[in-house]
Amino acid sequence: MYRALINDEDGIQQIDAVKKHIGRVVTKAFKSMASLGVEDSMNPLFEDYASQLFDFTEMRKEMKNITGESKQPGKIHVKQFIESSLVLIED
Repeated sequence: MYRALINDEDGIQQIDAVKKHIGRVVTKAFKSMASLGVEDSMNPLFEDYASQLFDFTEMRKEMKNITGESKQPGKIHVKQFIESSLVLIED
């Protein structure tokens, strides 16, 4: 999708860098939200946004990973996070 907008190699490298940066930001948000859920699952911030921005099954996996109950971390879906964020912004 983005590559059609860019004709030169430098532009493609910049797009790849932006994708990686967004991925790191979403990963940080995912891990922070999971940590918040471990500390206080009744926290209004966690209740409102954890299931809206992320797949809650994956959030539970990450929470279990943090507490040591599981070795398998949750998977992050960047596209779902971006789409959910846009829906929240529109509301």
